[in-house]
Amino acid sequence: MTPLAFDTTALREPLDAATAHSEAEKRVREIAGENGRSALVARIVVRFIVLVVGFGLLASLFALVVQMIFGGSGANVYTWLIAAVMVIPLAVSQIRTELRTRRDEEERWYRLARFAASNSLSYEAFRENPDLPASLFRRGGARAIRDGLASGAVGGFQVANYGYERMSARTRMQHTACFVAFDAPSGLPPMTLITRLGDVWGQPAVPPPTQREQPIDVEFDKHVTVSCEPQDEAAVREALTAPVRDALLQLASSCDIEVIGGRVYIIARRELALTDTAFWRWVEDLAVLVGSVLVRSASVDDATRTGWEERSKERAALFAAPPSGRAFVIGCLIPAVFGIVAAALTAQLA
Repeated sequence: MTPLAFDTTALREPLDAATAHSEAEKRVREIAGENGRSALVARIVVRFIVLVVGFGLLASLFALVVQMIFGGSGANVYTWLIAAVMVIPLAVSQIRTELRTRRDEEERWYRLARFAASNSLSYEAFRENPDLPASLFRRGGARAIRDGLASGAVGGFQVANYGYERMSARTRMQHTACFVAFDAPSGLPPMTLITRLGDVWGQPAVPPPTQREQPIDVEFDKHVTVSCEPQDEAAVREALTAPVRDALLQLASSCDIEVIGGRVYIIARRELALTDTAFWRWVEDLAVLVGSVLVRSASVDDATRTGWEERSKERAALFAAPPSGRAFVIGCLIPAVFGIVAAALTAQLA
């Protein structure tokens, strides 16, 4: 495999907001039809109204209970005023989140379309129900690729974020992942590598029923579970030499790996920032891993290994956990405290 080298200028150049907006509107019409944007806005508005009204009713009930605890005889005009004030932060945050999401989407589409053009890649902003063999693509509903880029060359790679939904206790949960796929080196047997160092909230890969767990090395097995079919055990052990294991832990310790259907799928258990230049340097390194290390089952040269080590911090930042929900908790506590104090003070007022 020819080493990959990406031109990331398009990911760093200044954004033309007006052009990004007009291109996004055109892309939405291509994806969802002429009335796609109107339908999308209508769904957002309905969801917003349902959320705010529902929270408002709960807030009014909360205020009423506090008023009655402090001697009130029932609801009064202040009950509804308190509920309305408690709802305002939620309404404002929902509006800001929606606007920020739309701006981020426009910028992402703008930059990735130009990045794809400058690197002779195809770009697909959205594709429902992708027909791919890895276990990631056989689970849940509302399955869709977001921001898919691929090389048209023989043995080319594919990169995309991916989303799907699963039911949990009658609640529809949204899950995301990011995958990088390459053609598998000749002779590499099917196998599934499930990391113990991935995102704990993400969904791990699922080996096919015909595969069974195969111990490889005591230290490696502490971090990765390897599964393969019984007839491939010797070939898998031969492929996963010490240099290969070291490279896998260095470059893809947070990812599951599936070798299936003649492809190698390296899967992060959550969405990654495809507009981050660090992501594409990581893809370049993965190409060396698949096209050189796995082929020869040998160590890379010193210059390549030094480059991997130098980029270890930016890889760690790429896979870093999202910010904690402390701000969200504080944002919820402030309206609650206000509601308690206001309801107590107005409990006996007419």
